[in-house]
Amino acid sequence: MQKTIYQLLNEVETDFTEYEQVELSSEEKDYYKQKILMEVKDMKDNTKNNGNKKIWKKAVGIAAACAVVVGAAGTAANPVLAKQIFSRVFGNLIDISEKEESWVGQNKVYTKIAENALPAQGETDKYQDSKDYVTTVEDNGVTVSVSDVYCDGYSLYYTLAMTTDNEDLNKADTILLYKQNGDFSLPKVESEDGKRLDTGCTWGSLKKSEDGSFVGMLEISFSNDNFYAKEQQEKLKSEIEQKGRLVVDCPVEVLTGVLNQEAEDQCLVETACVEGKWNLKFPVTVDNADNQTFEINQEDNGILVESATKTKTGLILTIDYSTYATRPPYDFESGDIWFTVKDTEGNNLENLDWDYNDLFTENFEVLYDGQKDIIVEAFTNTQENRGEMNVKIAEIPIHLP
Repeated sequence: MQKTIYQLLNEVETDFTEYEQVELSSEEKDYYKQKILMEVKDMKDNTKNNGNKKIWKKAVGIAAACAVVVGAAGTAANPVLAKQIFSRVFGNLIDISEKEESWVGQNKVYTKIAENALPAQGETDKYQDSKDYVTTVEDNGVTVSVSDVYCDGYSLYYTLAMTTDNEDLNKADTILLYKQNGDFSLPKVESEDGKRLDTGCTWGSLKKSEDGSFVGMLEISFSNDNFYAKEQQEKLKSEIEQKGRLVVDCPVEVLTGVLNQEAEDQCLVETACVEGKWNLKFPVTVDNADNQTFEINQEDNGILVESATKTKTGLILTIDYSTYATRPPYDFESGDIWFTVKDTEGNNLENLDWDYNDLFTENFEVLYDGQKDIIVEAFTNTQENRGEMNVKIAEIPIHLP
């Protein structure tokens, strides 16, 4: 008789004394239990496909250890095993970010999103009213899956994984996702009643991981970069707050494998191009119950931080620089203004997103981990400063509740 996931987990011998005892709430236990069981299910399904029982046995051991961690301690108390609680895709993304210099700090972003993300298949199973949800598609020898999802009402994140036996695709360092017309594969988002939402988003690319799969995390922003659409943007955010669920439609029709190096003509070196239909569609629960907005109104040199919004992952600062940008001798057309956020020890908080509210007002989002005191810095490179780069024009200390 075929063994269940629970029976397989029970076969693994684990030393419970290795883990510090920290009590979790019932909600936290249910949350991590779902994530672990979904990951074990994925491991088992993948093992059926490639027949590697050794990998499955090792995977079950890891998952069992994670189960112990969940039953006995939180991720903060067990940092070494923490990322094993996350999906394999997030684990691979964190590994990649730790090894690539160009991704310095990105591992913090992946870890924070992973702590709050849910398995995509679990979200799909929760909503049985739609039969057209698809989280895994195999076509032309290539399998593409959505693994994890998270939405805080301001941004939506989801992770993708791709596996294939195509030798030329597997030679690539990066996989680019396109549509048939050559456009990048950009997802569409609808409310649960089928209304199309106007969003911004990152285009799709997947990086090769050590286990041979290609993985990536994509972000969809619920802020419109067109600052003339402020009224539409506010309507969108209001609708997201009222809806408990969003639906993401992610069409992929062309997978192009490229090397990280460039050819002599500065073009990417292509290893393969495979056409097919990998159209993913999945629901995402909007997790904005804990979002809090505070009035700040702190100003320096014409740069005003109006308000701050906390989510489980980020801090969104609304910054008005109209006073600085409209007074002489500043020439707005000759340069930009940009921002950084630091903690009191001078460490930069990782940037997550930014968008215009109007011509001189910006929403600037950084990764947030509960810091009470931060410093917002503003920089410019305008002709006012005779072409100098990164000239600091404001420094605003802020205390958050």
